[in-house]
Amino acid sequence: MKPIKYVIKRDGSQDVFDKKIITNAILKAFEQANEGNRFLANKITESVVETLMRSYVHETPHVE
Repeated sequence: MKPIKYVIKRDGSQDVFDKKIITNAILKAFEQANEGNRFLANKITESVVETLMRSYVHETPHVE
């Protein structure tokens, strides 16, 4: 599997893919729910990235 380099944002523009954005969103959700930790957020992020890499082999993933 090749790494994800870009993502298409909600406004249609293309930006560099940064998995830290996913991790930060998960951490914010954990904080609101008073659950989880950074280790778990990182594991979930890796799972999400792997799924994206399998699902978007020939196209750029969208934020939605």
